[in-house]
Amino acid sequence: MAVERIAVEEVAGPARKPKPKLEAVSTPEPEPILAPPPPTPEPKIVYVERKREPDAADVTLMAARIIAMALSARALLFVALLGAIGLTAGVLAAPSVVRLLALASYAILTIIPLVWLDHVKGRGETRTVTGEP
Repeated sequence: MAVERIAVEEVAGPARKPKPKLEAVSTPEPEPILAPPPPTPEPKIVYVERKREPDAADVTLMAARIIAMALSARALLFVALLGAIGLTAGVLAAPSVVRLLALASYAILTIIPLVWLDHVKGRGETRTVTGEP
């Protein structure tokens, strides 16, 4: 099958304006972007106080903080043990599997971690009076 060309028509497009010719323009010299650096100030001499030795009040306060930390950890452990004793009394009064599971989960999730923490933090470390290890 052959294709024949019948006629060719020109399609008129939008009218184009002629572009103006470009001319060279002289540009002024650019100003420097960076300003000169400001004058450097003279270094100041700073006197630093030496650390003073702890006096009796400092030692007493540090000892009180250490005692408070130890007592607060032990008090928390004591309250947790009282809760475990109460749960144990409830299990012994009316035994059931649910109460036994509650006691076991309380012991595993509360008592054992507190005892371990008390052992590691309370007796495992040697502390000095100044609080430095």
